[in-house]
Amino acid sequence: MREPAPTGAGHTDYWHALRMSALEMIMHGHYRKARRILFRLLASHPNGFARAYELTYLYLASEGAGLDPGSTVKPHLLHHADPLWPMPVLLDLMGRIRQKALLESVLKGNAPERLCEATYYLGFQAKLRGHRRLALRYFRASLQTAVVGYAEYMGAALALRQLTSPRLPPPHKPNPP
Repeated sequence: MREPAPTGAGHTDYWHALRMSALEMIMHGHYRKARRILFRLLASHPNGFARAYELTYLYLASEGAGLDPGSTVKPHLLHHADPLWPMPVLLDLMGRIRQKALLESVLKGNAPERLCEATYYLGFQAKLRGHRRLALRYFRASLQTAVVGYAEYMGAALALRQLTSPRLPPPHKPNPP
């Protein structure tokens, strides 16, 4: 039996917490868990400003899980006519708009928050695709915005640490007696 969607005071906080939980799972490589949460979020409210974020997260989680992210997100795009942020980022991730145009529009708008988010998402996609140097460049750009209160800023710091710290050898397993 499905849990009913919360309503009334505090319900916005509940959905925001779920959204942030999904993003954190993506940051730590728990893509399938994140997808389950995101599908629940998308089913709970067909419109709203957060939907563009949920679709962007779903795209990254699907790609991380080795699934076709475009076909996962495409059915949900039909119901989303508003060009809300970060929809331009999602469209770039999907190859529907040019990355240069996306970044130019963000820079022109003088919105460090959007630049932080855009460069984080682009960096995460580069990381998933094995483009380490490009990912490092995007994550550093995200951190240069100094938008420390954003989850994407923290995610960029984590990803940068993961990509630059030396790999530890696997733990030693003693031989069985």
